[in-house]
Amino acid sequence: MGVIYAGRHKAQRQAILRQLCETLDETCGIAMPDGIDMVYYDRVQSSWPLQLHLPVGAHVPMWCTASGKLYLSSFSKARRGQIIDSLALKRMARNTITDGEQLEEALKQTRLRDIGVDNEEFVDGMVACAVPVNDHDGRLIACLFAHAPTIRKSLEQLLEFEPALRHAAEQLRILVEEPTEQD
Repeated sequence: MGVIYAGRHKAQRQAILRQLCETLDETCGIAMPDGIDMVYYDRVQSSWPLQLHLPVGAHVPMWCTASGKLYLSSFSKARRGQIIDSLALKRMARNTITDGEQLEEALKQTRLRDIGVDNEEFVDGMVACAVPVNDHDGRLIACLFAHAPTIRKSLEQLLEFEPALRHAAEQLRILVEEPTEQD
């Protein structure tokens, strides 16, 4: 599991992300949970001049981001309820879900589809989707995301790239399982 975190594997992670970024022509990255936030762990920016600036290390909320909702959906209903009850559910954008019951319904759909979506819930004018990067036991260890301004892609257009996202997530999973070479 630690391989995805290891700095010496950054080139391999970046190669996977760069290929995905070129396929989607949008920014792609890896987010990991940190308390009640998600942290942008690694990313490759698209070459478009219009971009959302969320650098590596940025903390984003769970309840209104594709990665965060995907991560929350991985918990049991009881555990999700505890977490949702502890969140402020502050409105971040026009479509932010601020009601706990509505968020639980959205998380049920996220769990069924095994893909997180953000339809202008975190930032007005931005959509995102995320797929899980699982370990060999099927546990979610990270989220692979892509986001785009709505002026370039709708959520539906971004979701058309789900197969490419899942392929890249599988490549990352394989990277996690590779034995660490000894110097």
